[in-house]
Amino acid sequence: MKSVSRQKLVAAIFLLLCFLLLSFKIYLGTSDAPQDDQSLLTFSSQSYNISFSRDGNSVITGVGLFSFSSIQWWDAKSGNLQITFQSPVSDGDLIIVSKDEKLIISCRKDVFDCRIRLWEIPSGRLIWQKTGKFQEKLALSPDKSLLVGALDKTTILPSLSPAGPSYTTRNDYSIQIWDTKTGTLKRTLPEFESAIDDIEFSSNGKLLVVATRDKVRFWETKTWKIVQTLSFPFPYEMSSLDAVTFSPDAKLIMITERGHQAEIWDWHAKKRLCKLDNSHLTEDMTFSPNGKFIAGGGEQPFLTKMGQLQMRGQRNLPPNDRGISGVETKGALHIWEVSTGKVIKTFYTGESVSSVAFAPDGKTIASGERQGNRIRLWDASDLQ
Repeated sequence: MKSVSRQKLVAAIFLLLCFLLLSFKIYLGTSDAPQDDQSLLTFSSQSYNISFSRDGNSVITGVGLFSFSSIQWWDAKSGNLQITFQSPVSDGDLIIVSKDEKLIISCRKDVFDCRIRLWEIPSGRLIWQKTGKFQEKLALSPDKSLLVGALDKTTILPSLSPAGPSYTTRNDYSIQIWDTKTGTLKRTLPEFESAIDDIEFSSNGKLLVVATRDKVRFWETKTWKIVQTLSFPFPYEMSSLDAVTFSPDAKLIMITERGHQAEIWDWHAKKRLCKLDNSHLTEDMTFSPNGKFIAGGGEQPFLTKMGQLQMRGQRNLPPNDRGISGVETKGALHIWEVSTGKVIKTFYTGESVSSVAFAPDGKTIASGERQGNRIRLWDASDLQ
Protein backbone atom coordinates (compact mmCIF):
# COMPACT_ATOMS: atom_id res chain seq x y z
CA MET A 1 0.00 0.00 0.00
CA LYS A 2 2.81 2.36 0.87
CA SER A 3 4.46 1.59 -2.49
CA VAL A 4 1.23 2.39 -4.36
CA SER A 5 0.77 5.63 -2.40
CA ARG A 6 4.36 6.64 -3.15
CA GLN A 7 3.82 5.99 -6.87
CA LYS A 8 0.64 8.07 -6.84
CA LEU A 9 2.50 10.90 -5.10
CA VAL A 10 5.33 10.82 -7.66
CA ALA A 11 2.80 10.80 -10.50
CA ALA A 12 0.94 13.75 -8.99
CA ILE A 13 4.16 15.75 -8.60
CA PHE A 14 5.11 14.92 -12.20
CA LEU A 15 1.72 16.09 -13.50
CA LEU A 16 2.00 19.30 -11.44
CA LEU A 17 5.43 20.06 -12.91
CA CYS A 18 4.12 19.48 -16.43
CA PHE A 19 1.23 21.84 -15.75
CA LEU A 20 3.57 24.54 -14.46
CA LEU A 21 5.85 24.18 -17.46
CA LEU A 22 2.92 24.53 -19.86
CA SER A 23 1.53 27.49 -17.91
CA PHE A 24 4.78 29.42 -18.28
CA LYS A 25 5.09 28.52 -21.99
CA ILE A 26 8.46 26.87 -21.56
CA TYR A 27 9.23 24.51 -24.42
CA LEU A 28 12.34 23.14 -26.03
CA GLY A 29 13.25 24.45 -29.46
CA THR A 30 15.23 26.92 -31.52
CA SER A 31 14.50 30.53 -32.48
CA ASP A 32 14.03 31.91 -35.98
CA ALA A 33 14.82 35.43 -34.73
CA PRO A 34 18.22 36.75 -35.86
CA GLN A 35 21.03 36.80 -33.35
CA ASP A 36 22.46 40.03 -31.97
CA ASP A 37 24.66 41.82 -34.50
CA GLN A 38 28.23 42.47 -33.45
CA SER A 39 28.47 46.02 -32.12
CA LEU A 40 31.69 47.99 -32.15
CA LEU A 41 31.62 48.46 -28.38
CA THR A 42 29.33 47.61 -25.45
CA PHE A 43 29.54 49.00 -21.93
CA SER A 44 27.25 49.16 -18.91
CA SER A 45 25.35 52.34 -18.09
CA GLN A 46 21.74 53.30 -17.50
CA SER A 47 20.61 55.23 -20.55
CA TYR A 48 17.76 57.58 -19.74
CA ASN A 49 19.41 60.14 -22.02
CA ILE A 50 22.19 59.61 -24.54
CA SER A 51 24.18 61.89 -26.85
CA PHE A 52 27.66 62.41 -28.27
CA SER A 53 30.09 65.15 -27.31
CA ARG A 54 30.79 67.85 -29.91
CA ASP A 55 34.05 66.21 -30.99
CA GLY A 56 32.45 62.75 -31.10
CA ASN A 57 35.06 61.28 -28.77
CA SER A 58 32.68 60.77 -25.85
CA VAL A 59 29.22 59.33 -25.26
CA ILE A 60 27.20 61.32 -22.71
CA THR A 61 24.59 59.53 -20.62
CA GLY A 62 22.14 60.81 -18.03
CA VAL A 63 21.99 58.34 -15.16
CA GLY A 64 19.46 58.27 -12.32
CA LEU A 65 20.09 56.46 -9.01
CA PHE A 66 17.72 56.76 -6.03
CA SER A 67 17.44 60.46 -5.09
CA PHE A 68 20.55 61.64 -6.94
CA SER A 69 21.60 61.60 -10.56
CA SER A 70 24.77 61.96 -12.54
CA ILE A 71 25.82 62.86 -16.05
CA GLN A 72 28.60 60.63 -17.29
CA TRP A 73 31.09 60.97 -20.14
CA TRP A 74 32.36 57.68 -21.65
CA ASP A 75 35.26 57.23 -24.05
CA ALA A 76 33.69 56.29 -27.41
CA LYS A 77 36.70 54.14 -28.37
CA SER A 78 37.41 52.23 -25.18
CA GLY A 79 34.13 52.48 -23.25
CA ASN A 80 36.01 53.71 -20.19
CA LEU A 81 34.32 56.17 -17.84
CA GLN A 82 35.98 59.59 -18.20
CA ILE A 83 33.95 62.07 -16.14
CA THR A 84 31.04 61.86 -13.72
CA PHE A 85 29.14 65.04 -12.85
CA GLN A 86 27.04 64.61 -9.70
CA SER A 87 24.08 66.91 -9.26
CA PRO A 88 21.04 66.91 -6.96
CA VAL A 89 18.71 65.90 -9.78
CA SER A 90 16.08 63.35 -8.89
CA ASP A 91 15.76 60.05 -10.67
CA GLY A 92 13.31 60.36 -13.56
CA ASP A 93 13.97 64.03 -14.30
CA LEU A 94 13.99 65.36 -17.83
CA ILE A 95 17.65 66.32 -18.37
CA ILE A 96 19.18 68.47 -21.12
CA VAL A 97 22.91 68.99 -21.61
CA SER A 98 23.85 72.02 -23.73
CA LYS A 99 25.86 71.35 -26.88
CA ASP A 100 28.95 73.02 -25.41
CA GLU A 101 28.57 70.73 -22.36
CA LYS A 102 28.67 73.65 -19.92
CA LEU A 103 25.03 73.71 -18.83
CA ILE A 104 22.60 71.13 -17.43
CA ILE A 105 18.86 71.74 -17.32
CA SER A 106 16.47 69.52 -15.38
CA CYS A 107 12.70 69.38 -15.13
CA ARG A 108 10.99 67.48 -12.33
CA LYS A 109 7.22 66.88 -12.21
CA ASP A 110 5.75 66.59 -8.72
CA VAL A 111 2.14 66.03 -7.71
CA PHE A 112 1.09 69.66 -8.11
CA ASP A 113 4.01 71.56 -9.66
CA CYS A 114 7.02 71.17 -11.89
CA ARG A 115 10.47 72.53 -11.02
CA ILE A 116 12.95 73.68 -13.66
CA ARG A 117 16.60 74.11 -12.62
CA LEU A 118 19.80 75.13 -14.40
CA TRP A 119 23.32 74.13 -13.29
CA GLU A 120 26.73 75.16 -14.45
CA ILE A 121 29.26 72.47 -15.48
CA PRO A 122 31.71 71.56 -13.99
CA SER A 123 31.24 73.73 -10.88
CA GLY A 124 27.72 72.46 -10.17
CA ARG A 125 26.56 75.99 -9.33
CA LEU A 126 22.79 76.44 -9.45
CA ILE A 127 22.14 79.33 -11.84
CA TRP A 128 18.38 79.68 -11.34
CA GLN A 129 15.24 77.66 -10.79
CA LYS A 130 11.51 78.05 -11.30
CA THR A 131 8.52 76.23 -9.86
CA GLY A 132 5.10 76.35 -11.50
CA LYS A 133 2.45 74.53 -13.50
CA PHE A 134 4.92 73.50 -16.19
CA GLN A 135 4.84 70.43 -18.38
CA GLU A 136 7.89 68.23 -18.74
CA LYS A 137 8.63 69.75 -22.15
CA LEU A 138 11.74 71.90 -22.65
CA ALA A 139 13.90 73.11 -25.54
CA LEU A 140 17.23 74.94 -25.39
CA SER A 141 18.29 77.14 -28.30
CA PRO A 142 21.54 76.05 -30.04
CA ASP A 143 23.35 79.15 -28.74
CA LYS A 144 21.83 78.39 -25.29
CA SER A 145 20.53 81.95 -24.96
CA LEU A 146 16.86 80.90 -24.71
CA LEU A 147 15.02 78.21 -22.81
CA VAL A 148 11.49 77.35 -23.89
CA GLY A 149 8.98 75.62 -21.63
CA ALA A 150 5.30 74.68 -21.68
CA LEU A 151 2.85 76.03 -19.08
CA ASP A 152 -0.30 74.16 -18.07
CA LYS A 153 -2.34 76.42 -15.80
CA THR A 154 -5.60 75.12 -14.36
CA THR A 155 -8.20 77.74 -13.36
CA ILE A 156 -11.18 76.85 -11.13
CA LEU A 157 -14.33 78.72 -12.23
CA PRO A 158 -17.27 78.97 -9.79
CA SER A 159 -20.80 79.02 -11.20
CA LEU A 160 -24.35 79.14 -9.86
CA SER A 161 -27.20 76.84 -10.84
CA PRO A 162 -30.68 76.03 -9.43
CA ALA A 163 -29.08 73.05 -7.69
CA GLY A 164 -26.59 75.32 -5.96
CA PRO A 165 -22.99 76.44 -6.46
CA SER A 166 -20.70 74.33 -8.64
CA TYR A 167 -17.23 74.55 -10.09
CA THR A 168 -15.65 73.87 -13.43
CA THR A 169 -12.00 73.83 -14.45
CA ARG A 170 -10.27 75.40 -17.43
CA ASN A 171 -6.79 74.52 -18.65
CA ASP A 172 -4.73 77.31 -20.19
CA TYR A 173 -1.75 76.08 -22.22
CA SER A 174 1.00 78.43 -23.36
CA ILE A 175 4.68 78.57 -24.30
CA GLN A 176 7.05 80.60 -22.15
CA ILE A 177 10.49 81.75 -23.30
CA TRP A 178 13.15 82.63 -20.72
CA ASP A 179 16.58 84.23 -20.83
CA THR A 180 18.89 81.34 -19.96
CA LYS A 181 21.38 83.49 -18.06
CA THR A 182 18.91 85.28 -15.79
CA GLY A 183 15.70 83.27 -15.93
CA THR A 184 13.79 86.41 -16.96
CA LEU A 185 10.59 85.76 -18.92
CA LYS A 186 11.12 87.31 -22.35
CA ARG A 187 8.00 86.25 -24.21
CA THR A 188 4.81 84.19 -23.98
CA LEU A 189 3.40 82.63 -27.13
CA PRO A 190 -0.40 82.64 -27.63
CA GLU A 191 -2.54 80.19 -25.75
CA PHE A 192 -3.03 76.69 -27.18
CA GLU A 193 -6.23 74.68 -27.30
CA SER A 194 -4.58 71.50 -25.95
CA ALA A 195 -1.51 70.37 -24.02
CA ILE A 196 1.96 70.77 -25.53
CA ASP A 197 3.34 67.45 -26.76
CA ASP A 198 6.79 68.51 -27.94
CA ILE A 199 9.03 71.56 -28.52
CA GLU A 200 12.19 71.79 -30.62
CA PHE A 201 14.53 74.36 -32.14
CA SER A 202 16.00 73.94 -35.60
CA SER A 203 19.76 73.33 -35.64
CA ASN A 204 20.44 76.95 -36.67
CA GLY A 205 18.06 78.31 -34.02
CA LYS A 206 15.99 80.25 -36.57
CA LEU A 207 12.84 78.16 -36.14
CA LEU A 208 10.84 76.83 -33.20
CA VAL A 209 8.31 74.02 -33.71
CA VAL A 210 5.56 73.18 -31.22
CA ALA A 211 3.36 70.08 -31.49
CA THR A 212 -0.04 69.72 -29.84
CA ARG A 213 -2.68 67.01 -30.18
CA ASP A 214 -3.69 67.86 -33.75
CA LYS A 215 -1.46 70.74 -34.90
CA VAL A 216 2.21 71.46 -35.56
CA ARG A 217 3.12 75.16 -35.58
CA PHE A 218 6.33 76.83 -36.74
CA TRP A 219 7.65 80.17 -35.42
CA GLU A 220 10.44 82.30 -36.81
CA THR A 221 12.53 83.14 -33.73
CA LYS A 222 13.70 86.52 -35.05
CA THR A 223 10.17 87.99 -35.28
CA TRP A 224 8.24 85.35 -33.29
CA LYS A 225 5.65 85.16 -36.06
CA ILE A 226 3.98 81.90 -37.09
CA VAL A 227 5.29 80.95 -40.52
CA GLN A 228 3.44 77.65 -40.98
CA THR A 229 0.80 75.40 -39.41
CA LEU A 230 0.18 71.74 -40.15
CA SER A 231 -3.27 70.50 -39.11
CA PHE A 232 -4.22 66.90 -38.44
CA PRO A 233 -7.99 66.91 -37.85
CA PHE A 234 -9.67 63.80 -36.48
CA PRO A 235 -9.92 61.17 -37.83
CA TYR A 236 -6.32 61.19 -39.02
CA GLU A 237 -4.01 58.18 -39.19
CA MET A 238 -2.27 59.54 -36.09
CA SER A 239 -4.55 59.89 -33.07
CA SER A 240 -2.08 62.24 -31.37
CA LEU A 241 1.28 63.84 -32.13
CA ASP A 242 3.94 62.88 -29.61
CA ALA A 243 7.22 64.22 -31.00
CA VAL A 244 8.60 66.45 -33.75
CA THR A 245 12.18 66.50 -35.02
CA PHE A 246 13.82 68.84 -37.54
CA SER A 247 16.15 67.50 -40.19
CA PRO A 248 19.66 69.04 -39.95
CA ASP A 249 18.90 71.55 -42.72
CA ALA A 250 15.44 72.29 -41.18
CA LYS A 251 13.71 71.64 -44.53
CA LEU A 252 11.97 68.49 -43.31
CA ILE A 253 10.18 67.55 -40.12
CA MET A 254 9.64 64.09 -38.64
CA ILE A 255 6.33 63.72 -36.83
CA THR A 256 5.83 60.67 -34.64
CA GLU A 257 3.12 59.03 -32.62
CA ARG A 258 4.93 56.65 -30.30
CA GLY A 259 3.69 53.10 -30.58
CA HIS A 260 2.09 53.74 -33.97
CA GLN A 261 4.00 55.44 -36.79
CA ALA A 262 6.33 58.18 -37.97
CA GLU A 263 6.01 60.46 -40.99
CA ILE A 264 8.36 62.75 -42.92
CA TRP A 265 6.95 66.10 -44.05
CA ASP A 266 8.12 68.99 -46.19
CA TRP A 267 6.68 71.40 -43.66
CA HIS A 268 7.04 74.51 -45.85
CA ALA A 269 5.05 72.91 -48.71
CA LYS A 270 2.67 71.17 -46.24
CA LYS A 271 3.34 67.88 -48.03
CA ARG A 272 3.79 64.44 -46.52
CA LEU A 273 6.70 62.75 -48.26
CA CYS A 274 6.51 59.27 -46.74
CA LYS A 275 5.69 57.07 -43.77
CA LEU A 276 8.48 55.13 -42.15
CA ASP A 277 8.00 51.39 -42.44
CA ASN A 278 7.89 49.35 -39.23
CA SER A 279 8.12 52.42 -36.99
CA HIS A 280 5.22 51.46 -34.71
CA LEU A 281 7.44 49.85 -32.05
CA THR A 282 10.05 52.61 -31.96
CA GLU A 283 10.76 54.62 -28.79
CA ASP A 284 13.38 57.15 -29.93
CA MET A 285 14.28 58.42 -33.43
CA THR A 286 16.86 60.85 -34.79
CA PHE A 287 18.19 62.14 -38.13
CA SER A 288 21.72 61.41 -39.29
CA PRO A 289 23.98 64.50 -39.58
CA ASN A 290 23.66 64.48 -43.39
CA GLY A 291 19.87 64.25 -43.16
CA LYS A 292 19.65 61.21 -45.45
CA PHE A 293 18.90 58.59 -42.81
CA ILE A 294 16.97 58.12 -39.56
CA ALA A 295 17.96 55.82 -36.71
CA GLY A 296 15.33 54.56 -34.31
CA GLY A 297 15.28 52.05 -31.49
CA GLY A 298 12.64 49.86 -29.95
CA GLU A 299 11.54 46.25 -30.27
CA GLN A 300 11.10 43.89 -33.21
CA PRO A 301 8.61 40.97 -33.03
CA PHE A 302 9.37 37.61 -34.63
CA LEU A 303 7.02 34.69 -35.19
CA THR A 304 8.32 31.67 -33.31
CA LYS A 305 7.94 28.02 -34.23
CA MET A 306 6.27 25.53 -31.97
CA GLY A 307 8.71 24.51 -29.27
CA GLN A 308 10.26 27.99 -28.90
CA LEU A 309 11.12 29.34 -25.44
CA GLN A 310 8.85 32.39 -24.90
CA MET A 311 9.79 35.04 -22.36
CA ARG A 312 8.79 38.40 -20.86
CA GLY A 313 5.02 37.86 -21.18
CA GLN A 314 5.02 37.69 -24.97
CA ARG A 315 1.65 37.44 -26.68
CA ASN A 316 0.66 34.01 -27.97
CA LEU A 317 -0.82 33.37 -31.38
CA PRO A 318 -2.81 30.30 -32.49
CA PRO A 319 -0.57 27.77 -34.28
CA ASN A 320 -0.96 27.70 -38.05
CA ASP A 321 -0.18 24.98 -40.56
CA ARG A 322 3.52 25.97 -40.53
CA GLY A 323 3.85 25.30 -36.84
CA ILE A 324 3.98 29.01 -35.84
CA SER A 325 3.01 29.26 -32.17
CA GLY A 326 3.82 32.73 -30.81
CA VAL A 327 5.74 35.99 -30.97
CA GLU A 328 9.24 36.67 -29.69
CA THR A 329 10.61 40.20 -29.32
CA LYS A 330 14.19 41.41 -29.55
CA GLY A 331 15.64 44.84 -29.16
CA ALA A 332 16.18 46.46 -32.56
CA LEU A 333 17.93 49.51 -33.98
CA HIS A 334 16.45 50.34 -37.38
CA ILE A 335 17.98 52.58 -40.06
CA TRP A 336 15.56 54.21 -42.51
CA GLU A 337 16.27 55.98 -45.78
CA VAL A 338 14.55 59.37 -45.58
CA SER A 339 13.78 59.59 -49.31
CA THR A 340 11.80 56.33 -49.36
CA GLY A 341 10.81 55.61 -45.76
CA LYS A 342 12.20 52.08 -46.14
CA VAL A 343 14.27 50.22 -43.55
CA ILE A 344 17.70 49.59 -45.10
CA LYS A 345 19.47 48.06 -42.09
CA THR A 346 18.61 46.62 -38.68
CA PHE A 347 20.89 45.88 -35.73
CA TYR A 348 19.54 43.50 -33.08
CA THR A 349 20.24 43.92 -29.38
CA GLY A 350 19.43 42.06 -26.21
CA GLU A 351 16.81 44.44 -24.81
CA SER A 352 14.49 47.09 -26.19
CA VAL A 353 16.35 50.20 -27.36
CA SER A 354 15.15 53.32 -25.54
CA SER A 355 17.55 56.03 -26.78
CA VAL A 356 19.57 56.65 -29.95
CA ALA A 357 22.20 59.19 -31.07
CA PHE A 358 24.46 59.73 -34.10
CA ALA A 359 28.08 60.80 -33.72
CA PRO A 360 28.75 64.26 -35.26
CA ASP A 361 30.48 62.69 -38.29
CA GLY A 362 27.60 60.24 -38.77
CA LYS A 363 29.91 57.21 -38.76
CA THR A 364 28.86 55.79 -35.40
CA ILE A 365 25.47 55.27 -33.74
CA ALA A 366 25.00 54.90 -29.98
CA SER A 367 22.00 52.99 -28.65
CA GLY A 368 20.90 52.67 -25.04
CA GLU A 369 18.98 49.80 -23.44
CA ARG A 370 17.21 51.01 -20.32
CA GLN A 371 16.31 47.56 -18.99
CA GLY A 372 19.62 45.98 -19.87
CA ASN A 373 21.65 48.98 -18.64
CA ARG A 374 23.83 48.84 -21.76
CA ILE A 375 25.21 51.32 -24.25
CA ARG A 376 26.17 49.88 -27.63
CA LEU A 377 28.10 51.59 -30.43
CA TRP A 378 27.43 50.57 -34.03
CA ASP A 379 29.31 51.10 -37.27
CA ALA A 380 27.40 53.48 -39.56
CA SER A 381 30.29 54.41 -41.86
CA ASP A 382 28.38 53.12 -44.89
CA LEU A 383 25.56 55.65 -44.31
CA GLN A 384 27.37 58.49 -46.09
